[in-house]
Amino acid sequence: MSDIKRKDNRGRTLKGGESQRSDGRYQYQYIGLDKKRHSVYSWSLLPSDKVPTGKKSDKSLREKEKEIQKSLLEGENIFHGNVTLDEMFDIYLKKKKCKGKPLTPNTIKNYTIMYNKHIRGSNLGKMNIQNIKKTNIVDFYLQLQTNDLSYGTITFYQKVMSAIFNMAIDEEFISKNPTLRALDQIEGSQKKKEVLTAEEQESLIRFAKKNNPDMYRKLVFLIDTMCRVSEFSGITWKDINMKERIVSINHQLQYEKYFNEEHCRFHVTHTKGKEIRYVPMTQRL
Repeated sequence: MSDIKRKDNRGRTLKGGESQRSDGRYQYQYIGLDKKRHSVYSWSLLPSDKVPTGKKSDKSLREKEKEIQKSLLEGENIFHGNVTLDEMFDIYLKKKKCKGKPLTPNTIKNYTIMYNKHIRGSNLGKMNIQNIKKTNIVDFYLQLQTNDLSYGTITFYQKVMSAIFNMAIDEEFISKNPTLRALDQIEGSQKKKEVLTAEEQESLIRFAKKNNPDMYRKLVFLIDTMCRVSEFSGITWKDINMKERIVSINHQLQYEKYFNEEHCRFHVTHTKGKEIRYVPMTQRL
């Protein structure tokens, strides 16, 4: 006998686990990694379906199924020790939160660009995380030095890699972080940042006021508000309250090439941490 195929009210064949309830809503049932049955619902089967009038718009059932299957596959791969460093990096970007908030788009972009440039697709990137040892990490850093990357850049990779493996430890996928003290075997040191003294700062401002009034205004704004250059670049008149003498730092302007874009362009984005700061103006400002 041929199998009886379940269909929806439009006559479309439904896949295994799919069904349509009497009210027209679609349901998908699956067994999770906890070995328990779970269900998700949607008013549309396909992305092209129109949501019934008065019902909340949502992802289609098939879109939710793809996300579930991908998540289950990731979980199974990790459980069996089959996840690679490249895959663990992608999981990190998707799940990592800082103070309860996901990583900002700008942080994700910067991490992705740097990771893809030297790790993704490499021998290290293709290795299972359970097989990566400290010596593999050290060899990777030494190779970066051979390619004339600065110690500061290598430190950036140490920061990202350490965070990835710490997440793997938290999830009990591995027991040790192979990046621990890996930098100790790399020759070099961070360049010491030298800041201007208060006297040097005022001397610079006096020089700019006398010789370059436009630069003087910029320096005063940056110093007296202590905002970032990207935040200063994005300031508009509506961010300045002259009556209350308050400056609102609520966004930033960046000029960068995003992911697969061919050319740099301006992007207005949230401030770092997506926080809005209200800065009182000094008399000078």
